[in-house]
Amino acid sequence: MDMSLDQTAPAKTFWRTWRREIVRGGVLFGLVVGTGLFIRSVRIHVPSPLGALGSFGDFNWGDGDGGDLFGRGRQVGDPWEYRVLLKPTQHVWIRNTNGPIDVVAGTGDSLVIQVEKSWRTSDPQSVQLIPVLTERGLTVCAVWEARDTRCNEGGDYRINGPKKNDVAVRFTVQLPRSVPVDAST
Repeated sequence: MDMSLDQTAPAKTFWRTWRREIVRGGVLFGLVVGTGLFIRSVRIHVPSPLGALGSFGDFNWGDGDGGDLFGRGRQVGDPWEYRVLLKPTQHVWIRNTNGPIDVVAGTGDSLVIQVEKSWRTSDPQSVQLIPVLTERGLTVCAVWEARDTRCNEGGDYRINGPKKNDVAVRFTVQLPRSVPVDAST
């Protein structure tokens, strides 16, 4: 009497019983591995936390002393100043990457922008201050050396692939009454 025809193989029974769980586990494993690889790829291309402008991962953001970019151990260069008379219909755009922007009420009809650079080891000349005055208003950018840079009217600003640099730029903007400002750092 041949009983092999009536009984199913243990492997076949196992597969029928656990097939759904095995497929579900395989799909879940694939999703976990795929998500991990995606996160790893993002971390490689955005090396610093997003709160510190991760796209600028080559900047030296300080040595853990609270982020004081104009404190001890840093040299401060000569101030740069820009003055211009603006109409109330014109706008002001200030673009910075590493450092503060302070906007205060001005006392007259002229816009006054004062800028200071600080650094530890980098060349402060590697950061250019570019004013762009048009009918729409004034755009002032602090532009670091990089593969691709742009400072155009209307606050159009881009730095792609900056070189390692510890220069910080501090803007102080004295804004005339009724002139709108858009500042980003």
